[in-house]
Amino acid sequence: MQYKLLALDIDGTLLNSKREITPGVRSAIQRAVDAGVTVLLATGRMYRAMYRINEDLGLSAPCMVYGGGQIVKDSKPIYECPIDSAAALEFLDWAHGIGMHAQIYLFDDFVYEKENQYSREYAEFCNFPGVEFPNLRKMHTILTPKILGISEPENIDQWEAMAKERFGDRLRITRSKPRFLEVNNPAASKGVALNELAKSLGLTAENCIAMGDATLDLPMIQWAGLGIAMDNADEVTKAGADFICPSCDEDGVAYVIDKFILNGK
Repeated sequence: MQYKLLALDIDGTLLNSKREITPGVRSAIQRAVDAGVTVLLATGRMYRAMYRINEDLGLSAPCMVYGGGQIVKDSKPIYECPIDSAAALEFLDWAHGIGMHAQIYLFDDFVYEKENQYSREYAEFCNFPGVEFPNLRKMHTILTPKILGISEPENIDQWEAMAKERFGDRLRITRSKPRFLEVNNPAASKGVALNELAKSLGLTAENCIAMGDATLDLPMIQWAGLGIAMDNADEVTKAGADFICPSCDEDGVAYVIDKFILNGK
């Protein structure tokens, strides 16, 4: 068997548009695990917002969280690549100036300066509240694996380009959803983290399949021996993939497992 590791983004890949794992996808993942394949979840989410999915699927591999900014095994970080503190504080000031909601992640909580519609919607998405901290931009140092900017898609479209121009190679700026601007250390990505995980298992890129739907997923899609974009992915991610599979609403994960890992068995 060539492919021994399958890295799955969660939202828009593993989960369908109703945020469900369909019976077909669940069954295919179990068959892959039974065949000896390591299945790992690779997400922009914080660990607290995804570990129940990992447990529900009965997966034992480490989890990639914060867009590759951290790898967690048995609830404990085993790899971390936080954002430079000065760059993080500058980004928060810049976001505040243009009116973008921005939040950081501390001790697996999401922290923001002032509660608003975006912080409330994100709390609903995570099923737990965030932490309001009015002095966030006044901190001398910040150690966070990720900053998330949230606004309407048309704003994020404009601000993504502005952020890339302003921060250059000091920050990695990507998208995970139309309203989410993901900010990481430029040395952190899903590709870097997948490489670390594969090496720990004695595997190479040729042994790995990576699947995703957004530019946050693109580094691991391009690193893997077989990089797959969902049919519901954005055009940039599709252009960087080796293969386009059916959408998350058409059991694309199950399709890939059967076609490339189990060969229809």
